[in-house]
Parts: sequence; C-alpha cells; structure tokens
Amino acid sequence: METRVQLEDLLLQIEDGLVVLFGLAKKLGHPRTRAFFEVLTDFPSEVDWTQCKRVGPIGLISAIRCSEVQDGLGVIMEFTKAIAKVKVLKDGATEQ
Repeated sequence: METRVQLEDLLLQIEDGLVVLFGLAKKLGHPRTRAFFEVLTDFPSEVDWTQCKRVGPIGLISAIRCSEVQDGLGVIMEFTKAIAKVKVLKDGATEQ
C-alpha cells in the first residue's frame, strides 16, 4: 500500500513538472523571447576577450562617454526595470 502511495506521489510530481515545463516552452515561443535568446547567443562572439581589462570608478566614468557603453547601459536599465516588475508580480502573487 505504501509503495502505491509513493508511486502516486511521484506521478503527481512528474505531472506538475511537465505542466511547468510546457509553460516555459510556451514562453520561449514568444517572438520577443526568441529574439532575446538570439541576441544573447550572438553577443559572446562579438567580444574580443583579450581586450577585457579591469575598470575602476574613474574608468567607468571615462567609458560612459562611449555611445556603445551608453547603449549597453540603456539595455541594462530596461532589464533592471523588467526584473523589478516581475519581482513585484511574483511577490504579489505569493501574498494572495
């Protein structure tokens, strides 16, 4: 009897996992999500890793003059806002 209960619990866990997996697959199909992952997989080949160097506060201020750095910071700011929105939604959902 106990083995049957354990098997039923395992099957329920697998079912829950599959529901989550299919939900994630649906999100991956969204055009913006696909575009994000395409960019994400392209950019490492654009970096010359031999040119990477340590940057301190003064170097950061100096780098901000570069339009590419400004564009990159703009992208990071949008991601930061999106992460905050998701966190608020998740926190709100758990409090209900």
